[in-house]
Amino acid sequence: MTDAKKMTLYLSVIRETVDDLKRQNVEPDVILAFRGLSVRLISKDREQMELTDFEHLDKIAEQLADLREQGVRMEACSVATRLFNVDNGTLLDGIKPVGNTFVSLTGYQAQGYANIPIY
Repeated sequence: MTDAKKMTLYLSVIRETVDDLKRQNVEPDVILAFRGLSVRLISKDREQMELTDFEHLDKIAEQLADLREQGVRMEACSVATRLFNVDNGTLLDGIKPVGNTFVSLTGYQAQGYANIPIY
């Protein structure tokens, strides 16, 4: 996902999903894996971003902090951060850089996690 405004919408739906699971007495175990150009949307460095996206980037940072407080884990693909010149040190708080999200997603699926791709 490369559209900051669209990301805020999907993060709202993810938060609603976490809340729905809790209402049904299910303890959610959610992991967000950012890959591809989406890594630009989760960086504190906004040099590569359009000024018109800054409001949405602020919202994304707030939403991710809220999701982290709800127990959602987050990771970013280091292959993507390398390819798109995003320094792992600039990732938003709580987002863990991993070597390759294709590898980690494969591992999560092997453990029984469902994969819900968002584009």
